[in-house]
Amino acid sequence: MANTARDLIKCRISNDPGTTGSFILDTAFTNSLLPSSGDNGLAFKLNITENGVGTEIRRNCTYTYSTTTFSRGTMVRSTGAGDAALNFTANAIVSVVPSAEDFLTTEQVAAVAPVNYAIGIGAGATANTTAIQTALTTGSAKLMNPGIVEINSTLLAPDNSELYIGPGVTLRLASGSNTSMLKNSRFSDASEATITLSLATSINVTATWTGHGQTVGSSRWLSIIGAAQHEYNGVWYCTFTDANSFTYLLETDPSAAATGTITVRYANVGIKVWGPGTIDYNQANNVSATGHENHAFKFLNCAVVRYDVRYNLNVKKFVVLFSNCSEYSTGDLEFQTASDGVHINGPSRGVASVGNLSGYCGDDMLALTCGDYSGYELSRGEIGYVKSGTIRGDNSSVSLVKMAGGAGPKIRVVDIGGLMGTSAGNSVQIIEDTTGGATLTTTYVEHLIIRQCGVRSWPNGLVTTVAGSVSTTVARLTLMGLKTPEILYGDRCIVRVLTGSTIGRLDLIDGQCEFGATSTGDVVRVDSGATLTTARFRGFLYTSASSDNVLVANSGTLGSVFIESVEHVGATGGYLVSHAATNTMDVFINGLKSSSDNSVILPLVGSAVINLYSKNWVHSGSGPVYNVSGSTLNWFGDCVCATTPTPAGTFRANGTMYVDGDTVTAPATGDTFNNTDAGFGTGVGFYGRTAAGAWTKVF
Repeated sequence: MANTARDLIKCRISNDPGTTGSFILDTAFTNSLLPSSGDNGLAFKLNITENGVGTEIRRNCTYTYSTTTFSRGTMVRSTGAGDAALNFTANAIVSVVPSAEDFLTTEQVAAVAPVNYAIGIGAGATANTTAIQTALTTGSAKLMNPGIVEINSTLLAPDNSELYIGPGVTLRLASGSNTSMLKNSRFSDASEATITLSLATSINVTATWTGHGQTVGSSRWLSIIGAAQHEYNGVWYCTFTDANSFTYLLETDPSAAATGTITVRYANVGIKVWGPGTIDYNQANNVSATGHENHAFKFLNCAVVRYDVRYNLNVKKFVVLFSNCSEYSTGDLEFQTASDGVHINGPSRGVASVGNLSGYCGDDMLALTCGDYSGYELSRGEIGYVKSGTIRGDNSSVSLVKMAGGAGPKIRVVDIGGLMGTSAGNSVQIIEDTTGGATLTTTYVEHLIIRQCGVRSWPNGLVTTVAGSVSTTVARLTLMGLKTPEILYGDRCIVRVLTGSTIGRLDLIDGQCEFGATSTGDVVRVDSGATLTTARFRGFLYTSASSDNVLVANSGTLGSVFIESVEHVGATGGYLVSHAATNTMDVFINGLKSSSDNSVILPLVGSAVINLYSKNWVHSGSGPVYNVSGSTLNWFGDCVCATTPTPAGTFRANGTMYVDGDTVTAPATGDTFNNTDAGFGTGVGFYGRTAAGAWTKVF
C-alpha cells in the first residue's frame, strides 16, 4: 500500500542504528514536527541522512508511538555502492519526505487489482467479460496490460464504479455479439412508485411517495418522469423530509402545477469510464436486433457520470449516449462512427460538459434532441445547460452540431467552445424532424453561443434554422471569433434563417468573413417567411468581391440591424443591408468604414421602408445609399463619403451629410430630397424633381 506522508516530520535520533537497527527519535528540528499518537502503527517513507555517511530512502517504516521508534523498513535507494545499507550513528537526521517513487503508478494500481489477463485473453471473450464484470461490480476494473481484449455481452456499471482502459489496451466487441458494450446497472429498472408533486414556490417541489423507506433527512439522486410540464422531469438530488415525502429544486419555474402520471426511479451515480486506450465497437461484424441496442456506451437515469476514453473506432451508432442524466461529462474524444459522436437526449439537468470532439462522423458530431426516433427513444424532455470544447469534423459529418425539439421541451443554453474542420451539411443545424416516427418538433433554443469558428465549407449556412411542420425558434444566437477562409463560390451564408423559423437576437462579434468573386452568399440571410428580430454586428470585417454579397439580406421580417465598429471592404461590390420585404426596418450605424462600389443601404422593393440612423461613418465607394422607386429611405445621421447618393424613391437626409460633388443625380418622378447641409448642392432646403428631370429647391 502507499506510504502515509507527513511532510513536516524532521527529527534527530538518540541511538546508533548501524546498518540494520531501528531509529529512536529524539527531538524535532525548528519548524518541524515529531510524529503524533495518531501516527502509531502507520507506515512511512523516510529519508535518512548523515554527513560523511550518505543518504538512504526507505519505505514501509512503521512508527511505534510508545517507543518513538521508526522501523528500518525496506530499502528504496542508497548512496552506498549497489544501494547497500549505510552505517548510521546518532548524528543521522530522519525526515518524512516524498520521493520520485510517489509519482509512479505501480503502487496506485496495486490499490485496486486490475483484471487478471491470464484468464481474460487466454480464455476468450466470455471469460474476459466475466472477469471484467466481476471487477467492475466490486468497484473498479482496470485493464492495464497492452493488447486486444474482447467482450461478448453488455457490461453493467453499478454506482461509484470505474472502468479504466490503459495505454495500449483495446477493448473490442466480439463479432456477432450484437449488443451494447456498457450500460449503467439500473438501465432497465422499472419505476419504484407513482408519485404526486406540488409546487411550494417557483422552483421548490414537494413530492409525495408513500412509504418510501428511506432515512428521513437523507438525500439521493432520483429520476422523476411523466409530468406533462417538462420543467419537473429529470434526475434530481432529492432530500427525504418525512416518511412519505421528499423535496427537490427545479432549474426553471414551470408556472403551473404538475399533472400526468409521474413515476420515480433510483438513479445510478458516480460511474466513470476512462483511460488513454481504445474502444473498438467492431461495426462490420455486429448488427442490432433493436434500434437502441446498437448504441455503444449508454447511460440512462444517471447522475455524475463521465466517459473519457480517448480513441473510439468502428462505432455502429453512437460513441456515447446520455439519456435523462444530470451532471455528466466527457473528456476529449476522437472517433470513427457511422452515426453520432456524443448524443444527448432530454431530460438533461445540471451541467453537461463535453470535451473536444474530432474525427469521422456519419451524422452529427454532437446531437442534442429533446426526444428521438421511435426505435431509439429512451427518454424525452428539456435540455438545460450544455458546454462543449472545440468540435472538429471532416467532410463526412452531416453537421457538427444538431439540435431538435420534442414537441414541447426546450433546449436552454448551448455553449460551443469552437467549430473547426468541414462538414458535408450545414455545420450547425437547428431543425424539426418527423421522419422515422420521430416527433422532434416545436424546436426552441433559448441561447446558442459559439465562441470560435473556423469551419471551411458548408452547403447553405454555417448556422441554419430549419422549420418543419410546426416551428423552429432560437431566442438568442451569439457567434464570436468567426474566421472563414475565402468563400470562393456558391450560395453559402454564415447564418441562414429559413422559411418558417425565427431568431430573436443575433450577435456577431469580433469576426471576419470573406466572399470570393463567384460567391452569391450573404453573412446573414432572412428568407421569405422567416423572422429575425434583431441583428447586431460588433468588431466585424466583411469582405465582398461579388455584387451579390450582403452583410444582412432580408426577404422575410427583419426588425433592426446594429452595426458597430465594422469595416466593409468591397472593391467590386457587395452591400451592407438589402431589404426586399414590406415591413419597416431600422438600421443603426456607429463606427463604420465602407468601400463598396455598389450601394451600401438598399431598399429593394417599392414598398420597403428603412430608417437609417448613422454616426462615425466614412464611405469611399459609390453612393452610400440607394433606394428603388417607390421605396422609402429615411436617413437620420451623418456620413463622410466620396460620392453622392443615388435616390430613386423617397429619400430624406435629416441629419448632416457630407459628400463630394454638388448634385444628387438622376431623380425620378415623385422623388423628394431634404437637405440640412448648406455645403451640399445649392444649399439647405427641400428639393423635388422638375418636369425637365432636375432637382429644384422647393423651399
